[in-house]
Amino acid sequence: MASSSSSSSTPARSITLRRSSPSEYILGRTQGYLFTLEVIEAVGLDPEIFVFQRKPATGGGSRDEFSNIASSADLEEYPADEPETGGVFYRLATVELVFRNLDLGEQSMTDIERDINGLIESLNQMDTLVEATVVLDGS
Repeated sequence: MASSSSSSSTPARSITLRRSSPSEYILGRTQGYLFTLEVIEAVGLDPEIFVFQRKPATGGGSRDEFSNIASSADLEEYPADEPETGGVFYRLATVELVFRNLDLGEQSMTDIERDINGLIESLNQMDTLVEATVVLDGS
């Protein structure tokens, strides 16, 4: 679970993740370990925090690849569920990742949790920004 709390002047935000136990994964001849992450609760932000990119597939069609944990800009710019017409990026609340070994998978899960905390901290900091007025008089 990744979470962050803030003062009462900003909305409380948190993400609760369900992480499956790694399972053995074999596609073709590449063996690896499958990790599944699913946002089961999102407080103060959209649950679709996993950014995917739709790419052309060999032989036609397309394939979708996990790109990153959403930034605050990604939450605003990229739609949930499917890319916009002509777009390639979109967000989902679930991601499946395959790693060649368990150590790499565990380290990546730690990195993902750190990135989610970074997203929450970034959104909290944006709440505290103060609008400034600048007057230019041409001199």
